Amino acid sequence: MVVGLSGSRYHQFSKIYPVVHKIIQAGSPAMHWAVGCCPTGLDQAARAAVKNITCQSTVFMASSRSPAALRARTCSIVQTCDILISFPLSSNIIRSGSWLAASRAAAAGKTVYVYLPGATKTTLPVYGAIIGWRSVQLPFFPNAGVFWSPVVSALQMQIFQEAVPHVFF
Repeated sequence: MVVGLSGSRYHQFSKIYPVVHKIIQAGSPAMHWAVGCCPTGLDQAARAAVKNITCQSTVFMASSRSPAALRARTCSIVQTCDILISFPLSSNIIRSGSWLAASRAAAAGKTVYVYLPGATKTTLPVYGAIIGWRSVQLPFFPNAGVFWSPVVSALQMQIFQEAVPHVFF
């Protein structure tokens, strides 16, 4: 099973690393972790955690630091993963790879978990195939705190999948 991790490059390492480390450590040895290449934030924390725990992982590289290259890298992670765990910095979807990943994974029918402390289902974004949110626990780490899972409409999913080539975040 491949678990993709997506998150903001603006997360402070000292705050996000303990959360990511505990999640990866709680995962099954059969889990393969798909992580990004950014030198800071969630990607840095995820790469450090998989290295310290010595588990299977793949680092997805962007061809450059341009928005288009980072978007393509994020979409590759989503395409590869069975489960996506996203760590956005806020509920703002503008220029957010974390929300791009969550939306694309939800539209593809994949299991999605979003970690955003302080969020409520009324403050999380509703867009693309996502029509709402429900609070959940990670099945392999029930003490990880509150995560959010998108509620997806089949009709919205179909519309979004058809529109995806034309959607730019």
